[in-house]
Amino acid sequence: MLTESCVSTHDLQGERRVALVRDTAAHYFNLDVNLGGAEPAAVAAHIRIARGALAGVMEVNTSWSVVERNRARARAAPSNNLLVYLIKQGGSRFENAKGEQFVTAAGSVVVGSQDAVYKGVAADGRDWGFHALSVPEHLFALSAPRIQHGGFQLVQPQTSMNGLLASYLNSLNQELPRLDAPAAAAALRALDQLLAAALADAAAPEELAGVVAQQRLSLALQYIDSHLDSPRLTPAAIALAQNISLRQLHRAFEGVGHSVSDAIRGQRIERARTLMLAHPQMSITDIALRCGFDSLATFYRQFKSRFGMTASAMRHAARD
Repeated sequence: MLTESCVSTHDLQGERRVALVRDTAAHYFNLDVNLGGAEPAAVAAHIRIARGALAGVMEVNTSWSVVERNRARARAAPSNNLLVYLIKQGGSRFENAKGEQFVTAAGSVVVGSQDAVYKGVAADGRDWGFHALSVPEHLFALSAPRIQHGGFQLVQPQTSMNGLLASYLNSLNQELPRLDAPAAAAALRALDQLLAAALADAAAPEELAGVVAQQRLSLALQYIDSHLDSPRLTPAAIALAQNISLRQLHRAFEGVGHSVSDAIRGQRIERARTLMLAHPQMSITDIALRCGFDSLATFYRQFKSRFGMTASAMRHAARD
């Protein structure tokens, strides 16, 4: 359901204008604001907030300021939402927690999170105008690891994906709040893919390889966890679901010390143990089938190999 609200200094006078700007920055962006001693009459802000089924869009126009999220504010972040900015007017210089410095201009795309440390200074004598998309982190399965790893960062304008990303964001910010949940989820998946491609395009090859492998590993483990009840859960099925080759999937598991098949077996056995102890009324046969084992013999063999005792012996021991 779409909800809209507006915050503006238009009808305010004096210090009330200053207070509104500072309160709004703290509430919506988890930021401190330094207005550089500007006269209250020169301090202005007009912010439109539109919240849709899955995400929110803020259209911000504000006078010159310095904004900062220090480590104390970062630790007190109100959520783990990720933020995607599209600069519409003016620009800024900013520095992230790594000491990296960037300059933005109209058309720039900036990404970060509500717990990313950074400091931004509007260009001299220029007002700010931008759209900010706020998205729960779990909806960005592909790009979230890269965003969190890189901190507050600029999508480099020379990357091949930047123009397409900015164009899509411009349209998405207008339409997203009106979409129902399934349509919004599809639109955000497309954005996630564009962001992942744009950020990967800007990464060094060795860094990119590690980030991509971590993304694939995380997605594979999520897929395994949600499909444990299926006897057809195989490495090939996981690779197909991720639209990658079986070789690429196996490579993603190289750094964790076990294979894809080991991960499937391990999660199945662990879930079976959890169900067996939490639901003593369930038969071991039902538990084995619910965890995706295609035969009781396979279940008994793997269970004893994992825990050094049979499933029945563990259940009896838990009752004593």
